Amino acid sequence: MALNPGSVILSLWKKWNQFFRKIKPMSVPKIFELSCQTQNYNWGRKGSSSLVAQLLKGQSIDENLPYAELWMGIHPNAPSHVQFGNGEELAGILQREPKLLGNYVLNRWGTLPFLFKILSIAQPLSIQMHPDKLWAKQLHLRDPRNYPDDNHKPEIALCLSDLEALYEFEKKAYLTVFLKRYPFFYHFFLEKYQGSQTKSNQEVLFQDIIPLLMRGSVEESKILLQQLHMSVKQAAHPSEKEKLFLSLYPKFSEDIGLLFVFFMQKIEIEPNQALFLRANQLHAYLTGNLAECMANSDNVIRAGITERYKDIQAMLQKITYHDDTPQLISGVLSSEWITDYSSESEEFELQIIRVPQNTAAAIQPIIGPSISLVLSGKGKLIFSDAGTIVEKTLEKGTVLFISADQTFKIETSEKMEIVRALVPNPN
Repeated sequence: MALNPGSVILSLWKKWNQFFRKIKPMSVPKIFELSCQTQNYNWGRKGSSSLVAQLLKGQSIDENLPYAELWMGIHPNAPSHVQFGNGEELAGILQREPKLLGNYVLNRWGTLPFLFKILSIAQPLSIQMHPDKLWAKQLHLRDPRNYPDDNHKPEIALCLSDLEALYEFEKKAYLTVFLKRYPFFYHFFLEKYQGSQTKSNQEVLFQDIIPLLMRGSVEESKILLQQLHMSVKQAAHPSEKEKLFLSLYPKFSEDIGLLFVFFMQKIEIEPNQALFLRANQLHAYLTGNLAECMANSDNVIRAGITERYKDIQAMLQKITYHDDTPQLISGVLSSEWITDYSSESEEFELQIIRVPQNTAAAIQPIIGPSISLVLSGKGKLIFSDAGTIVEKTLEKGTVLFISADQTFKIETSEKMEIVRALVPNPN
């Protein structure tokens, strides 16, 4: 029996149509949950004592493992994945569905411009700073292994509990007192400084002595730190900085960067206060829990108190010897529920959303995408997607990507606190 060509073609067309229907990409919701990765740096708080570990929904916790950072975003060093479809990376979703970014962000950056983190700190981080855009491009080109991208990295740190840090430099008068208290440093300076006969003790500045110290030999560093350690141990009433030095010395006895513990301002940041750090600003977090948002970069120039790569030359090229008192950001109530922590960066800012128990809070749309993390409480998020009302369960550790221009409502069964990273309105 002869086959009808038309019937064969129709049959093939139906089969192909059914096949392509099966592989048609799943529609992307306007709000969706993310699975996010941790970084287990050795300075992190261990096990369930870490806020990072406490925010991991449904995951087993290793009590011997430090949970230092939770990363939320698209940086390739620890990208977030979506919790629908095949669980692909958020970066792939945004590339395929750029409208989620909104016109402003899409035209300005073409992708998510920030990286959002939670840090839970047991031991001091390295003495560090982050490059500006031009410097980042040069560092990445020269050393892509240690500078993994070509972006700058300004950042804002919002204290969630007991945050202590080192920040920029002490006043000039402090160095004078330090050199008198530990005269062997001044003798070292006189031996090394060209034209030192014109320099009196009172005239020595940080920009004079730090390059000499940082460029000294390992043996010189070891001897200076040994002398300092012996002197500090004899103190009847050691200062907070001397106590910090003594605690770090056994691990960093040959790391001249340990001296920054004395040379930098030690500051305390209270819960609900934030600190903005510009490019090339020296700093180090010492202890505490914080929410941190930054330009989408992982570039760090380290100078000390670390077992990781240190780039003394890069640090000395760009270090600024400012001794300004830090200007802490207290936050501004922008609605009944929302407190804004604005940064000087066009890429990011932070918000805290607080909703009382058994309350419905309408959250207005914003110009760009955001990532929200539930710090505490229970409830649900309700929004409309293509005419359908969608509900998302909210509990501690829930991380949501929220597309641009999206209105939603939060209904609580328990008092809720959410920290949110977003792109600020350019106006």
